[in-house]
Amino acid sequence: FWLKLQLQDCGGNPLVCFFSAMALGFTGGILVEGTLCYLALGVIATIIGLIFFAKPTPATSKADATALTLVTVWVSVVCMWAMWAMAYMHQMVPLIYPTH
Repeated sequence: FWLKLQLQDCGGNPLVCFFSAMALGFTGGILVEGTLCYLALGVIATIIGLIFFAKPTPATSKADATALTLVTVWVSVVCMWAMWAMAYMHQMVPLIYPTH
């Protein structure tokens, strides 16, 4: 259904449809919305981490605990976003097409 709809929008030329889909790139709809969701997740996790987990201990200062919390939160969020984005983009242009 999607392929037929897309081919009709491109005048029936599959090559034109392929290159128009490629031109969308990062701004292709859901990818931007998902990125904003991960950004919001990172901000919320930063606030929670700084309030509840960045505590000074005898071995570390408040500044060290804050830095460790920020690095942990943002590296985790970026890795989760990258995994989601790669899985999503792989579905946009599959290498192996299904056979019916």
